[in-house]
Amino acid sequence: MLVALSGGPDSTALLAALAALGKWPLAAHHVNHGLRAGEADLDEAAARGTARRLGVPFGATRLESLPGRGGIEARARAGREAALAEAARAAGARAVALGHTRDDQAETVLYRAARGAGPRGLRGILFHKKSAGVDFVRPLLETTREAVVEFLARRELAFVTDSTNADRRFARNRIRHEVLPALEAARPGAARNLARLAEAARELEEWIGAEAEAALGRCRAPGGLDTKALAGLPPPVRDAVLEIAAPPEVRPLRAPDRAALARLISGGPGRRAGLRRGWSATLEETCVVFRPPPAAEPATVALAVPGECRVGQSRIVAMIVEAGEGFLEPFLRAKSPGQEAFDFGRVRMPLAVGPARPGDRLHPLGAPGERKVSDVLADLKIPRADRRRVPVVRDAAGTILWVAGLRRDHASRVTRDTKTALVLETEP
Repeated sequence: MLVALSGGPDSTALLAALAALGKWPLAAHHVNHGLRAGEADLDEAAARGTARRLGVPFGATRLESLPGRGGIEARARAGREAALAEAARAAGARAVALGHTRDDQAETVLYRAARGAGPRGLRGILFHKKSAGVDFVRPLLETTREAVVEFLARRELAFVTDSTNADRRFARNRIRHEVLPALEAARPGAARNLARLAEAARELEEWIGAEAEAALGRCRAPGGLDTKALAGLPPPVRDAVLEIAAPPEVRPLRAPDRAALARLISGGPGRRAGLRRGWSATLEETCVVFRPPPAAEPATVALAVPGECRVGQSRIVAMIVEAGEGFLEPFLRAKSPGQEAFDFGRVRMPLAVGPARPGDRLHPLGAPGERKVSDVLADLKIPRADRRRVPVVRDAAGTILWVAGLRRDHASRVTRDTKTALVLETEP
């Protein structure tokens, strides 16, 4: 077993207790985040000395950078976890032991409750989890910090104190030093009760998770989740189904996310719910669909005739062909869905290709008059988030000739009098 040894009281007590039990081969590993200059190096030296005194092999990793999203604490935690997983694999360890205590659990539950967590978040710190293929366990999760310090005093084991743990700019430290002591003074046993709440939330979440897994199949619909099926579920189970189905980029769903999704499902105002990192959920027909951040809007580019251009993910090709009385019927029989022919004599050059603009109008072939391009796309069931990606071909007068692959203009249609045809073709 690999023990994460920061040199602080909790990890020092954990290593000493496991060494005293003698049930598993042990190794200790320290992660130096390099955030506190010389102090971090002193912590590493202290951890090395503790491991030596206890007769446990010692290793250390220094993190040169902390990439990723979130604040410095979150990135340090992710970097530490990755380093420990790599060290465990290198050592052949079956698990990594972490020194979190019941006090850490109480702080976590309180912090997450303040952020609006549901049962999943209120589980707090889990005794066991798997990350990067490695098991992480927390043997001291039911032990108080006070008991840890008493154990170290009896063993006459020294430990270091991380100065950043006293920095009250961090919310977790304010909870530790101000909020929890005030709660304990007002209601003795508050920390213990918060830890019990975490256990109750874990049991409830297990039941909700099983119900959600059973309901997920009933809620699946082409492209998304069926709102009627979701609306028929108890809210905690509905929220769990959404959590399972949501893309990793937006998990875990926050309280505002769950509330916005609930309004979407119930038919409340609006057809879109903004989520994290630019993602959104949209109501499309009777489905909730998760949408990624919009891609950069394609630029409008010139289309040479003959020639080709690329807009976004689409390639548009323009060709000139001789027409005449016998041209149209064979063309219509042979053309692909991504091909259209226009009377070249009725097209004002040059051509441009790009996304539809607000207010753009098209006179669709055979229709009695003009319609907004946005309405045409809506009738064709093109999701709102995808409409700006549909290429539109316009002439020098701004007339919309073609909503590529979908609808074409009426006035520029090929007739028996057409001498030269402009053939446009789109390829995704």
